[in-house]
Amino acid sequence: LDVRISALFFATVTCEDIKEIGTIVQVGRVLDINAYPLVVQCMFHSYVSHFTLNKILAEFRGIFHPMINYIKDMFRGAFESFDKQLEQQGRLISHSDLLDYVKAGDREGYVKAIEQHFMIYNIFLKMKKQETVK
Repeated sequence: LDVRISALFFATVTCEDIKEIGTIVQVGRVLDINAYPLVVQCMFHSYVSHFTLNKILAEFRGIFHPMINYIKDMFRGAFESFDKQLEQQGRLISHSDLLDYVKAGDREGYVKAIEQHFMIYNIFLKMKKQETVK
């Protein structure tokens, strides 16, 4: 979703919006490597989504984020391992990193970074798929 709405987001984001996102990032104390409290995860990604003015998208995010949090809680060890692996490779992207791209007005960099930010879920899904094949 974040990748798909990036064009609209970058076309409409204002300096005031960037300040607000910065406040969310500052409030969002990282609990561990790249783990944020659920409320901050929701605030950050929902703020970016609100530029679509799409109520259904907002409601979907309200359902989606708690599900993701539940999955991360259930498989905490695996996600911590993935985060450490990405961090060691210099490929771990935080909300602060995403904000830097927004501040720079670098949509292409943002899109690549947001894809990398969600890489942990791709790794997880690949691992689960391999487990079901065995």
